[in-house]
Amino acid sequence: MPNLVTGTIPGELFVVRNIGNFVPYYDRRSNTFVATSAVIEYAVKQLKVNHIIVCGHSNCGGCEAIYHSDKDMKQLPHTKKWLELAAPVKKIVDEQIAKKIISEEDRSVYTEKMNVLVQIDHLMRYPYIRKAVKNGDITIMGWWYNIEEGEIYDYDFELKRFIKVE
Repeated sequence: MPNLVTGTIPGELFVVRNIGNFVPYYDRRSNTFVATSAVIEYAVKQLKVNHIIVCGHSNCGGCEAIYHSDKDMKQLPHTKKWLELAAPVKKIVDEQIAKKIISEEDRSVYTEKMNVLVQIDHLMRYPYIRKAVKNGDITIMGWWYNIEEGEIYDYDFELKRFIKVE
């Protein structure tokens, strides 16, 4: 519930929620993943939002689902297609595990946090967002919300790590 976490009133935030909080790749032909792309376009071009927050959270089922087998996903073809948006996340995490930089036990949290960064990268591929960020008209933030602790961690792009918001 973004309004509860941010202390805002209904209507103060323009929110899009989907499985994994994935951001579709920019596609000017607009023939795939249209719903979330339309929300992004409307928020930026019509509502002129000043801040975009990509917020992941602990125990994210969407992030966990990227590790499910094809057999597990057989009955969920649309979900399986949607999860393709997190393929870069899975690759990053698998590489870090193979290099023993992170452990299997840390996979879930690391996946959730890397997903936030990959989805920000997807956002930055939208030309009108990239231009607005460059011009200082939009600020993009990456948050990870630890549900159990009730804590928000903000990604510091200079330090390249998530820092607990006080």
